[in-house]
Amino acid sequence: MDNEKFYQLTYNTSGTASAVLTKNDTVDKVYIEERFTNMKDNIPLICLKDIAHGKCISHMGITSNDDYSGNEWAVLTKFFSIYSGSTSKENSQIVTHQESHYLQSLSASLNSGFTEPHVFCFTKPGAQSEYGKPHESIFLMNPKRGVCQLAFRQVLGPNVRVKREEGVPEAYYNRKTFSICNAFESIKEFTNCSTLKEMYAVGQLGTDDKMIPSILSKCGAQTSQFKLDGKKQIFNEYEYIKEVSDGKKKRDISLNLVYRIQKDYERYLIDAVNEYFSSQTRDVASTSRELIITGTLNDNVRANYLLLKSLDDDFTLYVDPISNEVSNSMGLAYELIGSCEMAPKGVDNFYLGRELDPTDYNLLEQEDEKTVTPKEVAELIADGNVVAIAQGRSEITDHALGNRSIVADPRTIESKQILSRSKYQPDHIPCITSVLEESASDWFDMDKLKSSPEAMYAVDALDVTKEQAQGAVYTDGSTRVQTVNEGYNQNYYNLIKEFGDLTGVPMLLNTSLNMHTYPMCDNMENIMSFMRCSGVNYLYLPETGKLLFVPTDS
Repeated sequence: MDNEKFYQLTYNTSGTASAVLTKNDTVDKVYIEERFTNMKDNIPLICLKDIAHGKCISHMGITSNDDYSGNEWAVLTKFFSIYSGSTSKENSQIVTHQESHYLQSLSASLNSGFTEPHVFCFTKPGAQSEYGKPHESIFLMNPKRGVCQLAFRQVLGPNVRVKREEGVPEAYYNRKTFSICNAFESIKEFTNCSTLKEMYAVGQLGTDDKMIPSILSKCGAQTSQFKLDGKKQIFNEYEYIKEVSDGKKKRDISLNLVYRIQKDYERYLIDAVNEYFSSQTRDVASTSRELIITGTLNDNVRANYLLLKSLDDDFTLYVDPISNEVSNSMGLAYELIGSCEMAPKGVDNFYLGRELDPTDYNLLEQEDEKTVTPKEVAELIADGNVVAIAQGRSEITDHALGNRSIVADPRTIESKQILSRSKYQPDHIPCITSVLEESASDWFDMDKLKSSPEAMYAVDALDVTKEQAQGAVYTDGSTRVQTVNEGYNQNYYNLIKEFGDLTGVPMLLNTSLNMHTYPMCDNMENIMSFMRCSGVNYLYLPETGKLLFVPTDS
């Protein structure tokens, strides 16, 4: 056991199960269970064992939206006794926490580096009994001083109102008590979309159908219009969809339905922020113009960009890159650090997953490898090839940032289609565009956006991009942009720069290293398994300078 450092361990069991290891006052590792087991909702046994191995744990914590089962508590206690050396329950420094909105807000606040942010958290209630559960909260935070003031909260249910609290703007008590996230979920299930990203892509194929009323304004206090039972989560106004016999017509209506809720949410987000800052009472007033968006919907990258564009120049916006329940376990980790009378530090980047061993593979007879330079890999991509890149520690975000990525030439739409089909992903789902940070403003409308290292904004593409990088531009003329600099990811930066020097286009199309709907590949074993059954034949390992050729299994 390593006794030189002060280790703490937290984990989350609901949604995306994860474990977070902190060392002294800083997050050290974040492991996601589904990348070990392909399972989400579970006690993260495998990643707990892996992340805690060889460590002497002083504190442990568990977070979940529902009550803790005896099994979960037994597992937690067992782990603590093994890795702390403590066998008595009295000495077990174990905490539990169920306030997910607070934990997500705390995590985002510390990672943002802001001093006194206003944090908007939009989530599904996420419990077995959803009525009466919070789905929208706003906190005024000072994470370094451990100060958290609840400024506003809404719960789900018919005519459910929060107890009036001092300092909460009166206007908020008169707003409708529906869950934005549940509205998205209902339409997502109806259209068979697997993710919010896919919903946004589908919505771009739709049009403004005047037959469809405004969704977010219709599902308020009239709760009979909104049902919380799987695919029946459809509003009564849309019963006519069931009566449409023509398949094409039904598809068109589905696309228009997604288009409508996307536009509604864009407006809702901007209105909610404006209403909050215009109606603050003296008790919650703050001179701070630091704003954070976190929770389930923070991956709505187009809404994030439009919100940014709408803000006055004195505002700064941070969108939490962790759009899954990982932020619960990370928030609890920060809480434990504070309880040990240390000031927690936020993270500098989100490459906090498992370390890749780029030598841990064995080639089959028909496979090959050679030593290459970044320039040679760039030439391969420019020739129309799709290339996987794997290095360092994996991303803990839901999307790839250059350490577990598949990249392609952005100059043609055909290249984008080849990239999507190589991982069995529908053509309409957009990729991230990774662009050199110093060149981003030459190709995209980066107004108010100095950088976007975690790709949380879909910005407007400039005319030069529409002409020379057609594969990077979505149907609505936007692009989800990741800006890359030397300090953030040196190897990935070098590859993009070589491609830019070769083609005059300093960017690459980027999607996650996985089959569509499957977890991101995390180590060489599952990367090689992916390569052998996908349409991706080249794997670049920049840490060793190796390029592997892996033909697809016939």
